[in-house]
Amino acid sequence: MRAFVLAAVCSAIACGQSTTTTYTADYANGGFAVSSSSSSSDHTQTQTAQSLNGGSVPLEQHEERVIRSDANGSVSESTVKRYDPTGQVISTQRTVTEVRKTPNGSTSQSTIYQTDLNGQEQVTERDTTDTRISGQTTTVNTNIDRLSLGGTFETVEKRSAVTQAETPGNEKKSTSTESIYRGDPDGGYREAERKVTTITTGAGKATTDTTDYEPGSINGELQFQERRVSTTSTAANGDQSTIVDVYAASADGTVRDSDRPPQIKQEQIITRTKNADGSVVDTFGVREPSVSDPTILGDVRPITRTVCTGKCGEAPATPPAETLPAPAAAPAAPAKQ
Repeated sequence: MRAFVLAAVCSAIACGQSTTTTYTADYANGGFAVSSSSSSSDHTQTQTAQSLNGGSVPLEQHEERVIRSDANGSVSESTVKRYDPTGQVISTQRTVTEVRKTPNGSTSQSTIYQTDLNGQEQVTERDTTDTRISGQTTTVNTNIDRLSLGGTFETVEKRSAVTQAETPGNEKKSTSTESIYRGDPDGGYREAERKVTTITTGAGKATTDTTDYEPGSINGELQFQERRVSTTSTAANGDQSTIVDVYAASADGTVRDSDRPPQIKQEQIITRTKNADGSVVDTFGVREPSVSDPTILGDVRPITRTVCTGKCGEAPATPPAETLPAPAAAPAAPAKQ
């Protein structure tokens, strides 16, 4: 099955003019086949895909613009249009964000407008974020208010993130703990998700270690869900190589054992190559353990190849989690070294 892989949304300042085409591995016929493409200007990005008749139809269009920017803050607007398979707009979401600078950080409010079935625009969500900086500690608190069936806004989610920066030796390190709280039956808020992320950079290498916790089956207490360890190395010529090891409580196809340490679920291999003509090529592949022996990873399975021309971003394009393939049932290769 061919999966649509959408390129990351560019910012209004950093995009520039570029064209990106993603090719997905065609296991039935061999090689790669075009699955989607996108074109970006300084303020707009349009994502397209092949239609059933072989033509090109838009999937989404993102547009960003800065309304005001000065010493006191800024006001910006982003618009996302989504299309049906015939190329007709089916929904429009517009977000207006106002940022006000404060002595110790900033306060921002984002108002989200969504079109209804009649094409009329209405406010559906308001997000308020307060950022405070004290030394090397940054605290970010966010309240998410959504329109209820009764026509009033209610706080449906609260987020709290604390980031601590360090500079051990020649490295830069930061550890962030983000918690998401949602309403409980008693009228209060209960921690529903937690993400702990440690980022370490230095000597041409960057490592991001992220662990997710979600409610378990016992009393709804948070328990380990997934861990991703991503290591990116940059060569002198600018080429990049990223290895992402994904761990779960148990490998796919095996019974979960609470007494065992997390098992590797998948290894993702992402490479970025800059060509002499200025184009950038990202390749994405995976290695997965076999059901017969979840401790041994198999051969690399190619997934996508993305080619960007023009103003391309610096980071390798990683497909969203929902586009990643299901584990293969092929026999395992020799153990990972």
